[in-house]
Amino acid sequence: MAGPFDLTGQNIENTYQRVLQTDGTLIYDGTGSLFTISSSINTGSFVTTSSFNSYTGSNTSQFAGTASFATTASFAISSSRAVSSSFATTASYVQNAQTASYVAAAQTVTVSPSSSAAAVVAGGIHKFYPLFGAVRNDGNYTTVNTYVNSGSFQYIMGTNTLTVTSSYANQALSSSFAVSASRAVSSSFATVAQTVLNASLFALVGSPNTFTSDQTITATLNQGESTNTGTTKAYRCGISSGVVTLNALAYGDVTAYFNVNDQLLIYDTPFDNNYGIITSKIASVTYDGIFTLGTVITLYDTSISTTTAYVGDLTLGASNWNGDQTIPANYSHAEGSGTTTLGDLSHAEGTNTNTLGSYSHAEGIDTIAIGVASHAEGTHGTTATGDYSHAEGWGAIATGEASHAEGQLTSASGDYSHAEGYDTKALGVFSHAEGYSTTATGFASHAEGYGTFANGNYSHAEGDQTTATGSYSHAEGVGTVASGYASHAEGYNTIASGLASHAEGYFTVASGSYQHVQGAYNQSSSAQSAFIVGNGTGPGALRSNLIFASGSQVQITGSLIVSGSGTFINIGPAIFSGSVTSTAGFTGSLQGTASFAQTASFINIIDGGTF
Repeated sequence: MAGPFDLTGQNIENTYQRVLQTDGTLIYDGTGSLFTISSSINTGSFVTTSSFNSYTGSNTSQFAGTASFATTASFAISSSRAVSSSFATTASYVQNAQTASYVAAAQTVTVSPSSSAAAVVAGGIHKFYPLFGAVRNDGNYTTVNTYVNSGSFQYIMGTNTLTVTSSYANQALSSSFAVSASRAVSSSFATVAQTVLNASLFALVGSPNTFTSDQTITATLNQGESTNTGTTKAYRCGISSGVVTLNALAYGDVTAYFNVNDQLLIYDTPFDNNYGIITSKIASVTYDGIFTLGTVITLYDTSISTTTAYVGDLTLGASNWNGDQTIPANYSHAEGSGTTTLGDLSHAEGTNTNTLGSYSHAEGIDTIAIGVASHAEGTHGTTATGDYSHAEGWGAIATGEASHAEGQLTSASGDYSHAEGYDTKALGVFSHAEGYSTTATGFASHAEGYGTFANGNYSHAEGDQTTATGSYSHAEGVGTVASGYASHAEGYNTIASGLASHAEGYFTVASGSYQHVQGAYNQSSSAQSAFIVGNGTGPGALRSNLIFASGSQVQITGSLIVSGSGTFINIGPAIFSGSVTSTAGFTGSLQGTASFAQTASFINIIDGGTF
């Protein structure tokens, strides 16, 4: 059936005005005038061909396209033209959104006042928090006088609404305009730190960073699960001689939040600044409701005293604290699970790692980086306490400045010291302990092997359970001891106790200065510069010397046998204890006592004669 607009059988001169024509780009009517669609006729459904694939709806004065015709950045849809979620364009065409799940949503979000500001999404309402200026969490955000219209964010006073242009549409964000850690675009739930918040303009409000004062945490980044950049839940206290007191009126009984042998975080930078930020081991936790009226924490280190500090059980984890004080961590980055950054520009990653020092880095499981620019990696409480220190491995601890502990249960407490292996301890400045259960306590000392001790300055102990206690001493072998200054003990259970003495062999003792002792079980002597050869068979009365040479005398205990074609020449008196046997006769005189005339054949002594 022909309709009212059927042109069949009609003359061109009467109908050409109603014909549409195109030059391939624009559409014109029969008179050559540009064709436009009046907004009054676009109030119902408007369907194009499948090549345009436009949707039908109640869209006025504008086409809304599907994914193949999504608007580009140059045609960003303003807040008044929000695209409904059911017709959202695909991820590749909506403001550089990362995945389809981050398609543009409504353009106006609601800011609901909350004293806790703990949830970013509650009841389906998006709470948009990155506002200009420092924000107080006092239960009423409208009391803040620094809300401004920046051209991109507009906060409407009294309505609790925040209007956002399409470039900043929630859940359709490019990587440079992330809203908060929980609204971030990437799969790791956050963008880089410098683009989440502007350091000079933004304060992050909401879980986990809420504020009770005008202090601003700037440019921080949380990624993962239960991570924290700074804390607002520390406890205010005073510390005197290792006794920490938390006021009961402020906190009540909080003994459940502090455990014996846990590490207590102490932060006194804003006050006396005696320590800056440190940790100390908890010895006891009690509650006194009568005298001190508060929770009392006693530390093993009784030297710690400061007028005011913020504290918390670091082992328990900052996320489990319930205090009311802020420890900032400006420009820090926490990622992983249960990680916490409490130092400026620090980075914690992994599981339950903590950074306290500025510029520090903790990674792995249960590691702590306390010192400035320190680095802790590994597991089981590996801790880098010293500034610029490095601890790695299993339970390794580097407390000295620029120290390095690696391995399992190693400890480098001396400045610039190095401990490696298992249960090694480098306690002295510039000391080095390596191996198994070795200890280097002396300045620039070195202990290596098994159970060795280098206690003297510049000393060296090596081997199995050797000890070098004298300065510049050296003990090597098994069970040797070099206790004298510049002494050297080697072999098996030898002792060099004299100044610059040397003992070697088996259970030998060099007790005099400059002595040299060798052999086995020698008789000890204090004679200076003695040369001793021991031939004993055991301790005590079983000790004996074969040769003892000191000063101008040489004592030989036992037989002296000279054989061969050579000549034995004695100049000066010689004392022999025992028999003297010659196989080639004697030239000169030989005087003896009657006790040496054994038989008649040996009684041939003629004064001045010759044998």
